[in-house]
Amino acid sequence: MDHPNSKLNDKDTTIWALKKVKTIHPIIDDATKNLAELSIIQYIRIADNEIQASSELTGNKRKIPATKAFHPSAVGIHLAYDFEYKVMQIMEINSAIKGWGEKLVRASLNNLPQDWEVALVFDWSNGFWDKMEQKFNHVRWMRI
Repeated sequence: MDHPNSKLNDKDTTIWALKKVKTIHPIIDDATKNLAELSIIQYIRIADNEIQASSELTGNKRKIPATKAFHPSAVGIHLAYDFEYKVMQIMEINSAIKGWGEKLVRASLNNLPQDWEVALVFDWSNGFWDKMEQKFNHVRWMRI
């Protein structure tokens, strides 16, 4: 990505980086591009070590992509990266429309290096993460 606030595609996804972000790590860049390609994603917010992507915004003063679980209408994901320990943590995910959860996971993991781990802190899914772990077995999964 040339500039932290540049457009990545032609479908008018709004992508912005926090002001303190001077450079974007290649792993975050790849995941951002993958998420921006999903037709439902309209907003992507980038921090030094985080991405929030969603179909909707939340918040009054600060607009933040909606990623909270059980949101009634949003499709979104919040990812946090630990570059030292090579861990991507799925902080939040919501798919108010069936089928988009797997697409969010695929976009997030598609370019993640094989020596990285994916951390899940919660699992309210009744088997969703078991299926994702089987489908995306090129990375190690850990449940906390």
